Amino acid sequence: MDEVYMKLYSIWRKEVETAELQSVPENLYEVVRKKLKELKEVMNKEEVSTIEREIARREYEVLRELAESLFRLRMEKALVRLIRGEVVNARLLCVEERELYNLVKNTFEEFLSSLVSETALRKAKEKEEESKYVIVRFIMNCGSFIGVDENVYGPFDEEDVALIPRENAEALISKGVAVKIHGEG
Repeated sequence: MDEVYMKLYSIWRKEVETAELQSVPENLYEVVRKKLKELKEVMNKEEVSTIEREIARREYEVLRELAESLFRLRMEKALVRLIRGEVVNARLLCVEERELYNLVKNTFEEFLSSLVSETALRKAKEKEEESKYVIVRFIMNCGSFIGVDENVYGPFDEEDVALIPRENAEALISKGVAVKIHGEG
């Protein structure tokens, strides 16, 4: 294994052995991405022997898995501290880690601040109500039926689109009568 792998392994090992976030080079993942790109190029070269290609493929897999493991471990440490209300020293995070951490932190703090507001409760209730219904497209004709909400739905022709209770939609989908249209709440 080369220098990038050895450095990454050393950083990973320190991270595993300690409870606190460790200081790492700011461009750590950039260096890893560059090395992975080099290995990918070796794997795709026709003039490279099968053995060299296989070595590059294995190095690629090991390096990628190690980098992902390190990222997950470091984010877990940072996010657990966030949830506990502890301060996270953002200077210890790499650019990519900081970006994800800030996104989660802002969302978490927004949610906490609006948790008890009446508007947030109303929106949550509306969202819950919306999620009880699903948009489906009928792939064959379907007669009228009474939905679980006691409303009458249909009849529907092939290619009709409708908003129906989730339970009814699931039954129709499982029978091959309709398909769910993705993108709704």
